[in-house]
Amino acid sequence: MIKLTKGVVLLVAAIMAGCTSLKPIELSQDQLHMEIRNNHVVEVGGNIKAVTADGKRHEFKVVEVTATSVVGETESIEIEDIVALETRQFSGGKTALLVGGMYIVYGLLAAVAAVATLVP
Repeated sequence: MIKLTKGVVLLVAAIMAGCTSLKPIELSQDQLHMEIRNNHVVEVGGNIKAVTADGKRHEFKVVEVTATSVVGETESIEIEDIVALETRQFSGGKTALLVGGMYIVYGLLAAVAAVATLVP
């Protein structure tokens, strides 16, 4: 029964990760920079993945967006240096699958528990 419980915990963790996904922002660099400055694609508290002109990849939670940079807890990148950007987006469909999947898992667990009590 302990193995079953560990499996369920791992399944729940995997499914919950599906509620959000990284979405590439497909704009020209000039448009991307303008949208970042106007707070349309990067939000404080959101997670981003960015590639800068020097080829470095950055991934962090945004704590501030200024007129010139996107700031995380441990790093900051200049908006003008960003050449590619992905933001974490909420997915309603994935969340619905999570909720439906959880009902199925709980139903199966209840059925297994009921059968286990009937078997001597």
